[in-house]
Amino acid sequence: MKIIRLRKNTSYQKEQSRIMGELITKVTSVNKYILCFPVKNIAKYEEKYYKEKLEPEHNMLFI
Repeated sequence: MKIIRLRKNTSYQKEQSRIMGELITKVTSVNKYILCFPVKNIAKYEEKYYKEKLEPEHNMLFI
C-alpha cells in the first residue's frame, strides 16, 4: 500500500453571466493524499468554454 498518493479530479461548473450568458468551466485539481486523507491541493487548472447566447431575433424565420 502506498503511503503518499497523488490524485487528479475533474469536474464541470456552470456559471451565469448577464453579458456573456452561460459559462461552462472544466476544473481539474491535483490533490496529495497521505493514507487516504487529503492533505494539500497541489494545482488547480480551469478551462473555460463560452456557450453562444441566442437572442429571439435569431430564432425567427422570415418567408
